[in-house]
Amino acid sequence: MKTLKTIGILGLGEYSTEFYLKEIQRISTRLLGDKKIAKIVMHKAEFEKINALLPYQFQKLIPIIKTEIELLSKKGVDIIVIPNMTLHLTVDKIDFPPEVKNKIVHPFDETVNELNRLKISQVTLFGTRHSMKSEEIKQYFTTKNITINEVSDTDFIQIDQLRLETYENGPSEELSQKLLQLGKNYPNPVLICTELSIINVSFVDATKIQIEKSCAIQQF
Repeated sequence: MKTLKTIGILGLGEYSTEFYLKEIQRISTRLLGDKKIAKIVMHKAEFEKINALLPYQFQKLIPIIKTEIELLSKKGVDIIVIPNMTLHLTVDKIDFPPEVKNKIVHPFDETVNELNRLKISQVTLFGTRHSMKSEEIKQYFTTKNITINEVSDTDFIQIDQLRLETYENGPSEELSQKLLQLGKNYPNPVLICTELSIINVSFVDATKIQIEKSCAIQQF
């Protein structure tokens, strides 16, 4: 019997980290059966310090994130999961050695792979006010011939407000209904924000794709 690989999580915000932990356990149980549970190692980072520098203060973020991920990698993990979408823009700018870089499950790369598998070529990104406007994030999709549909200014504000409400108070049925209603206005909404994933609606979801891939890798 193969030994399961170990998933390492970079501990960041309370809600997002807890969500990742629960989803990894849930999906692992589905994939592996009730008698096996995911092997998880947590490395808690200084989230408040990191969050204050997000999304674009790369010069300050790079040394912090490099150190945190290398510390996590040294804890005997085979897979690295980072529960923050925009932080991957920083990760992409760090020159990790292959033995570290190859452990990181990248949510945007995996989401593009899933969209290609589903033969979806036009999407609408739902995220933070930064991620919805980020040209770097859009390039993950457009370079793979996926067209990005822009949201209206009004919906742009509402989507980010839903994210903030989830961050402050946690998910609720009311937030789910609001997000679903907004999604009806656009082709193929893709969630690129962990807080929106926590609301839990049936859109293509970069966070859940990242987690699903991480759990699948455990077995190989």
